[in-house]
Amino acid sequence: MNFQRAVIAGITLIAAVVAASLGVVCIQFYLYMDQQPRMVQEWPLLVQVTLGYAALGAIGGLALWSVWRRHAARWLMQALLLLGIVAMIWLSHRLWVS
Repeated sequence: MNFQRAVIAGITLIAAVVAASLGVVCIQFYLYMDQQPRMVQEWPLLVQVTLGYAALGAIGGLALWSVWRRHAARWLMQALLLLGIVAMIWLSHRLWVS
């Protein structure tokens, strides 16, 4: 496995693990939302971040597949992956600041 594939696979794996972990947090928020009013306020942003990381994992998977198959759109998929990383850093920062 060359370096490029390893980096894309690592990013994809991290995004998938974060999405799964936040999915568990979403379930816990949903179950206990009526007990804490702040959870109701944070719920939409938590769902956005969870879906964002799931989408980042999917884009990473497509980028990895396109590099592995030497598809003509591999550079586009890698650019989308980079854009997704920047968007998730921004969205995660919004979650941590609030």
